[in-house]
Amino acid sequence: MVPMPSPATAPPPPASLKRIVTASLIGTTIEWYDNSFDHSIGAATCGFL
Repeated sequence: MVPMPSPATAPPPPASLKRIVTASLIGTTIEWYDNSFDHSIGAATCGFL
């Protein structure tokens, strides 16, 4: 029988967690503006179908 590695890992250190949260916030903001722009252009060019 092959031993399985333990899935439990230590939580990331606070500095790493801050970096992860910051990157997630930036990515979400960019995605939100991208989707808003796409929807605005689509509505302006296609009108109501």
